[in-house]
Amino acid sequence: MMCNTCKTSFKQENNLYKFINTAITNTPLWNYYNQPLTMEEWDRITEGGLSNGEIEQAQREELARIRDSDIQVFMDTLSTDNPMLPQIKSVDLLLKKNEHPILELENITLQEPRAVRVSRGGYGGTSIRIAKGITLHTGGTRGRSESHDEIRNIDNGKLLITNKRIMFLGSNRTTNIDINKIVSIEDYLDGIKIQRSNKQKPEYFIGVDNNSITINIEGRQHNVLFNGEMIREIIIGRLN
Repeated sequence: MMCNTCKTSFKQENNLYKFINTAITNTPLWNYYNQPLTMEEWDRITEGGLSNGEIEQAQREELARIRDSDIQVFMDTLSTDNPMLPQIKSVDLLLKKNEHPILELENITLQEPRAVRVSRGGYGGTSIRIAKGITLHTGGTRGRSESHDEIRNIDNGKLLITNKRIMFLGSNRTTNIDINKIVSIEDYLDGIKIQRSNKQKPEYFIGVDNNSITINIEGRQHNVLFNGEMIREIIIGRLN
């Protein structure tokens, strides 16, 4: 198929048409569309519109933009007095006076640094006879022991954040952190690192991304995985 005016030609492939050539050399957009399109799409493109694929891509990008915007709205509430979180009605723990739960996460791993000692063997040395009456003695070295910290899994269980404490409830270990004693918080994609004033080494709570929440903003619902940044914002909100 060829246009009598501009000599633009198309090759028909079933119900689609692929651009072949044109006499209009100053319009590079023709070369951009190297896949077969419907005649309706070509008509739309010549009027400055988009192909069906571009329209679908634009729609996906718009949905992604709306999702990102809604998640940011959710994030902005986490450090406030009214975080956008599901209400926890009861917990398997006795709470203090005026204490109420904020967030409960399952399948959390508690990690802590543990000192690991590595021993390196010594060298006893050798004697080498290099000539008659001449022997070379090479000295040895003593063995030594070195120590360094490694992050080790301690227990697996539940993490509970209230307006006063952070509690880890594992099968073998229970950890209780007063929020007012927190010195620093470092967030990761899958957890947080907490340093508190009454403990020398930090504690890691990993696996927060095993939990998700469904947020609803202006009728739009999104399922969002928790991450360390969200947990950090929740804790900072309680500190404030």
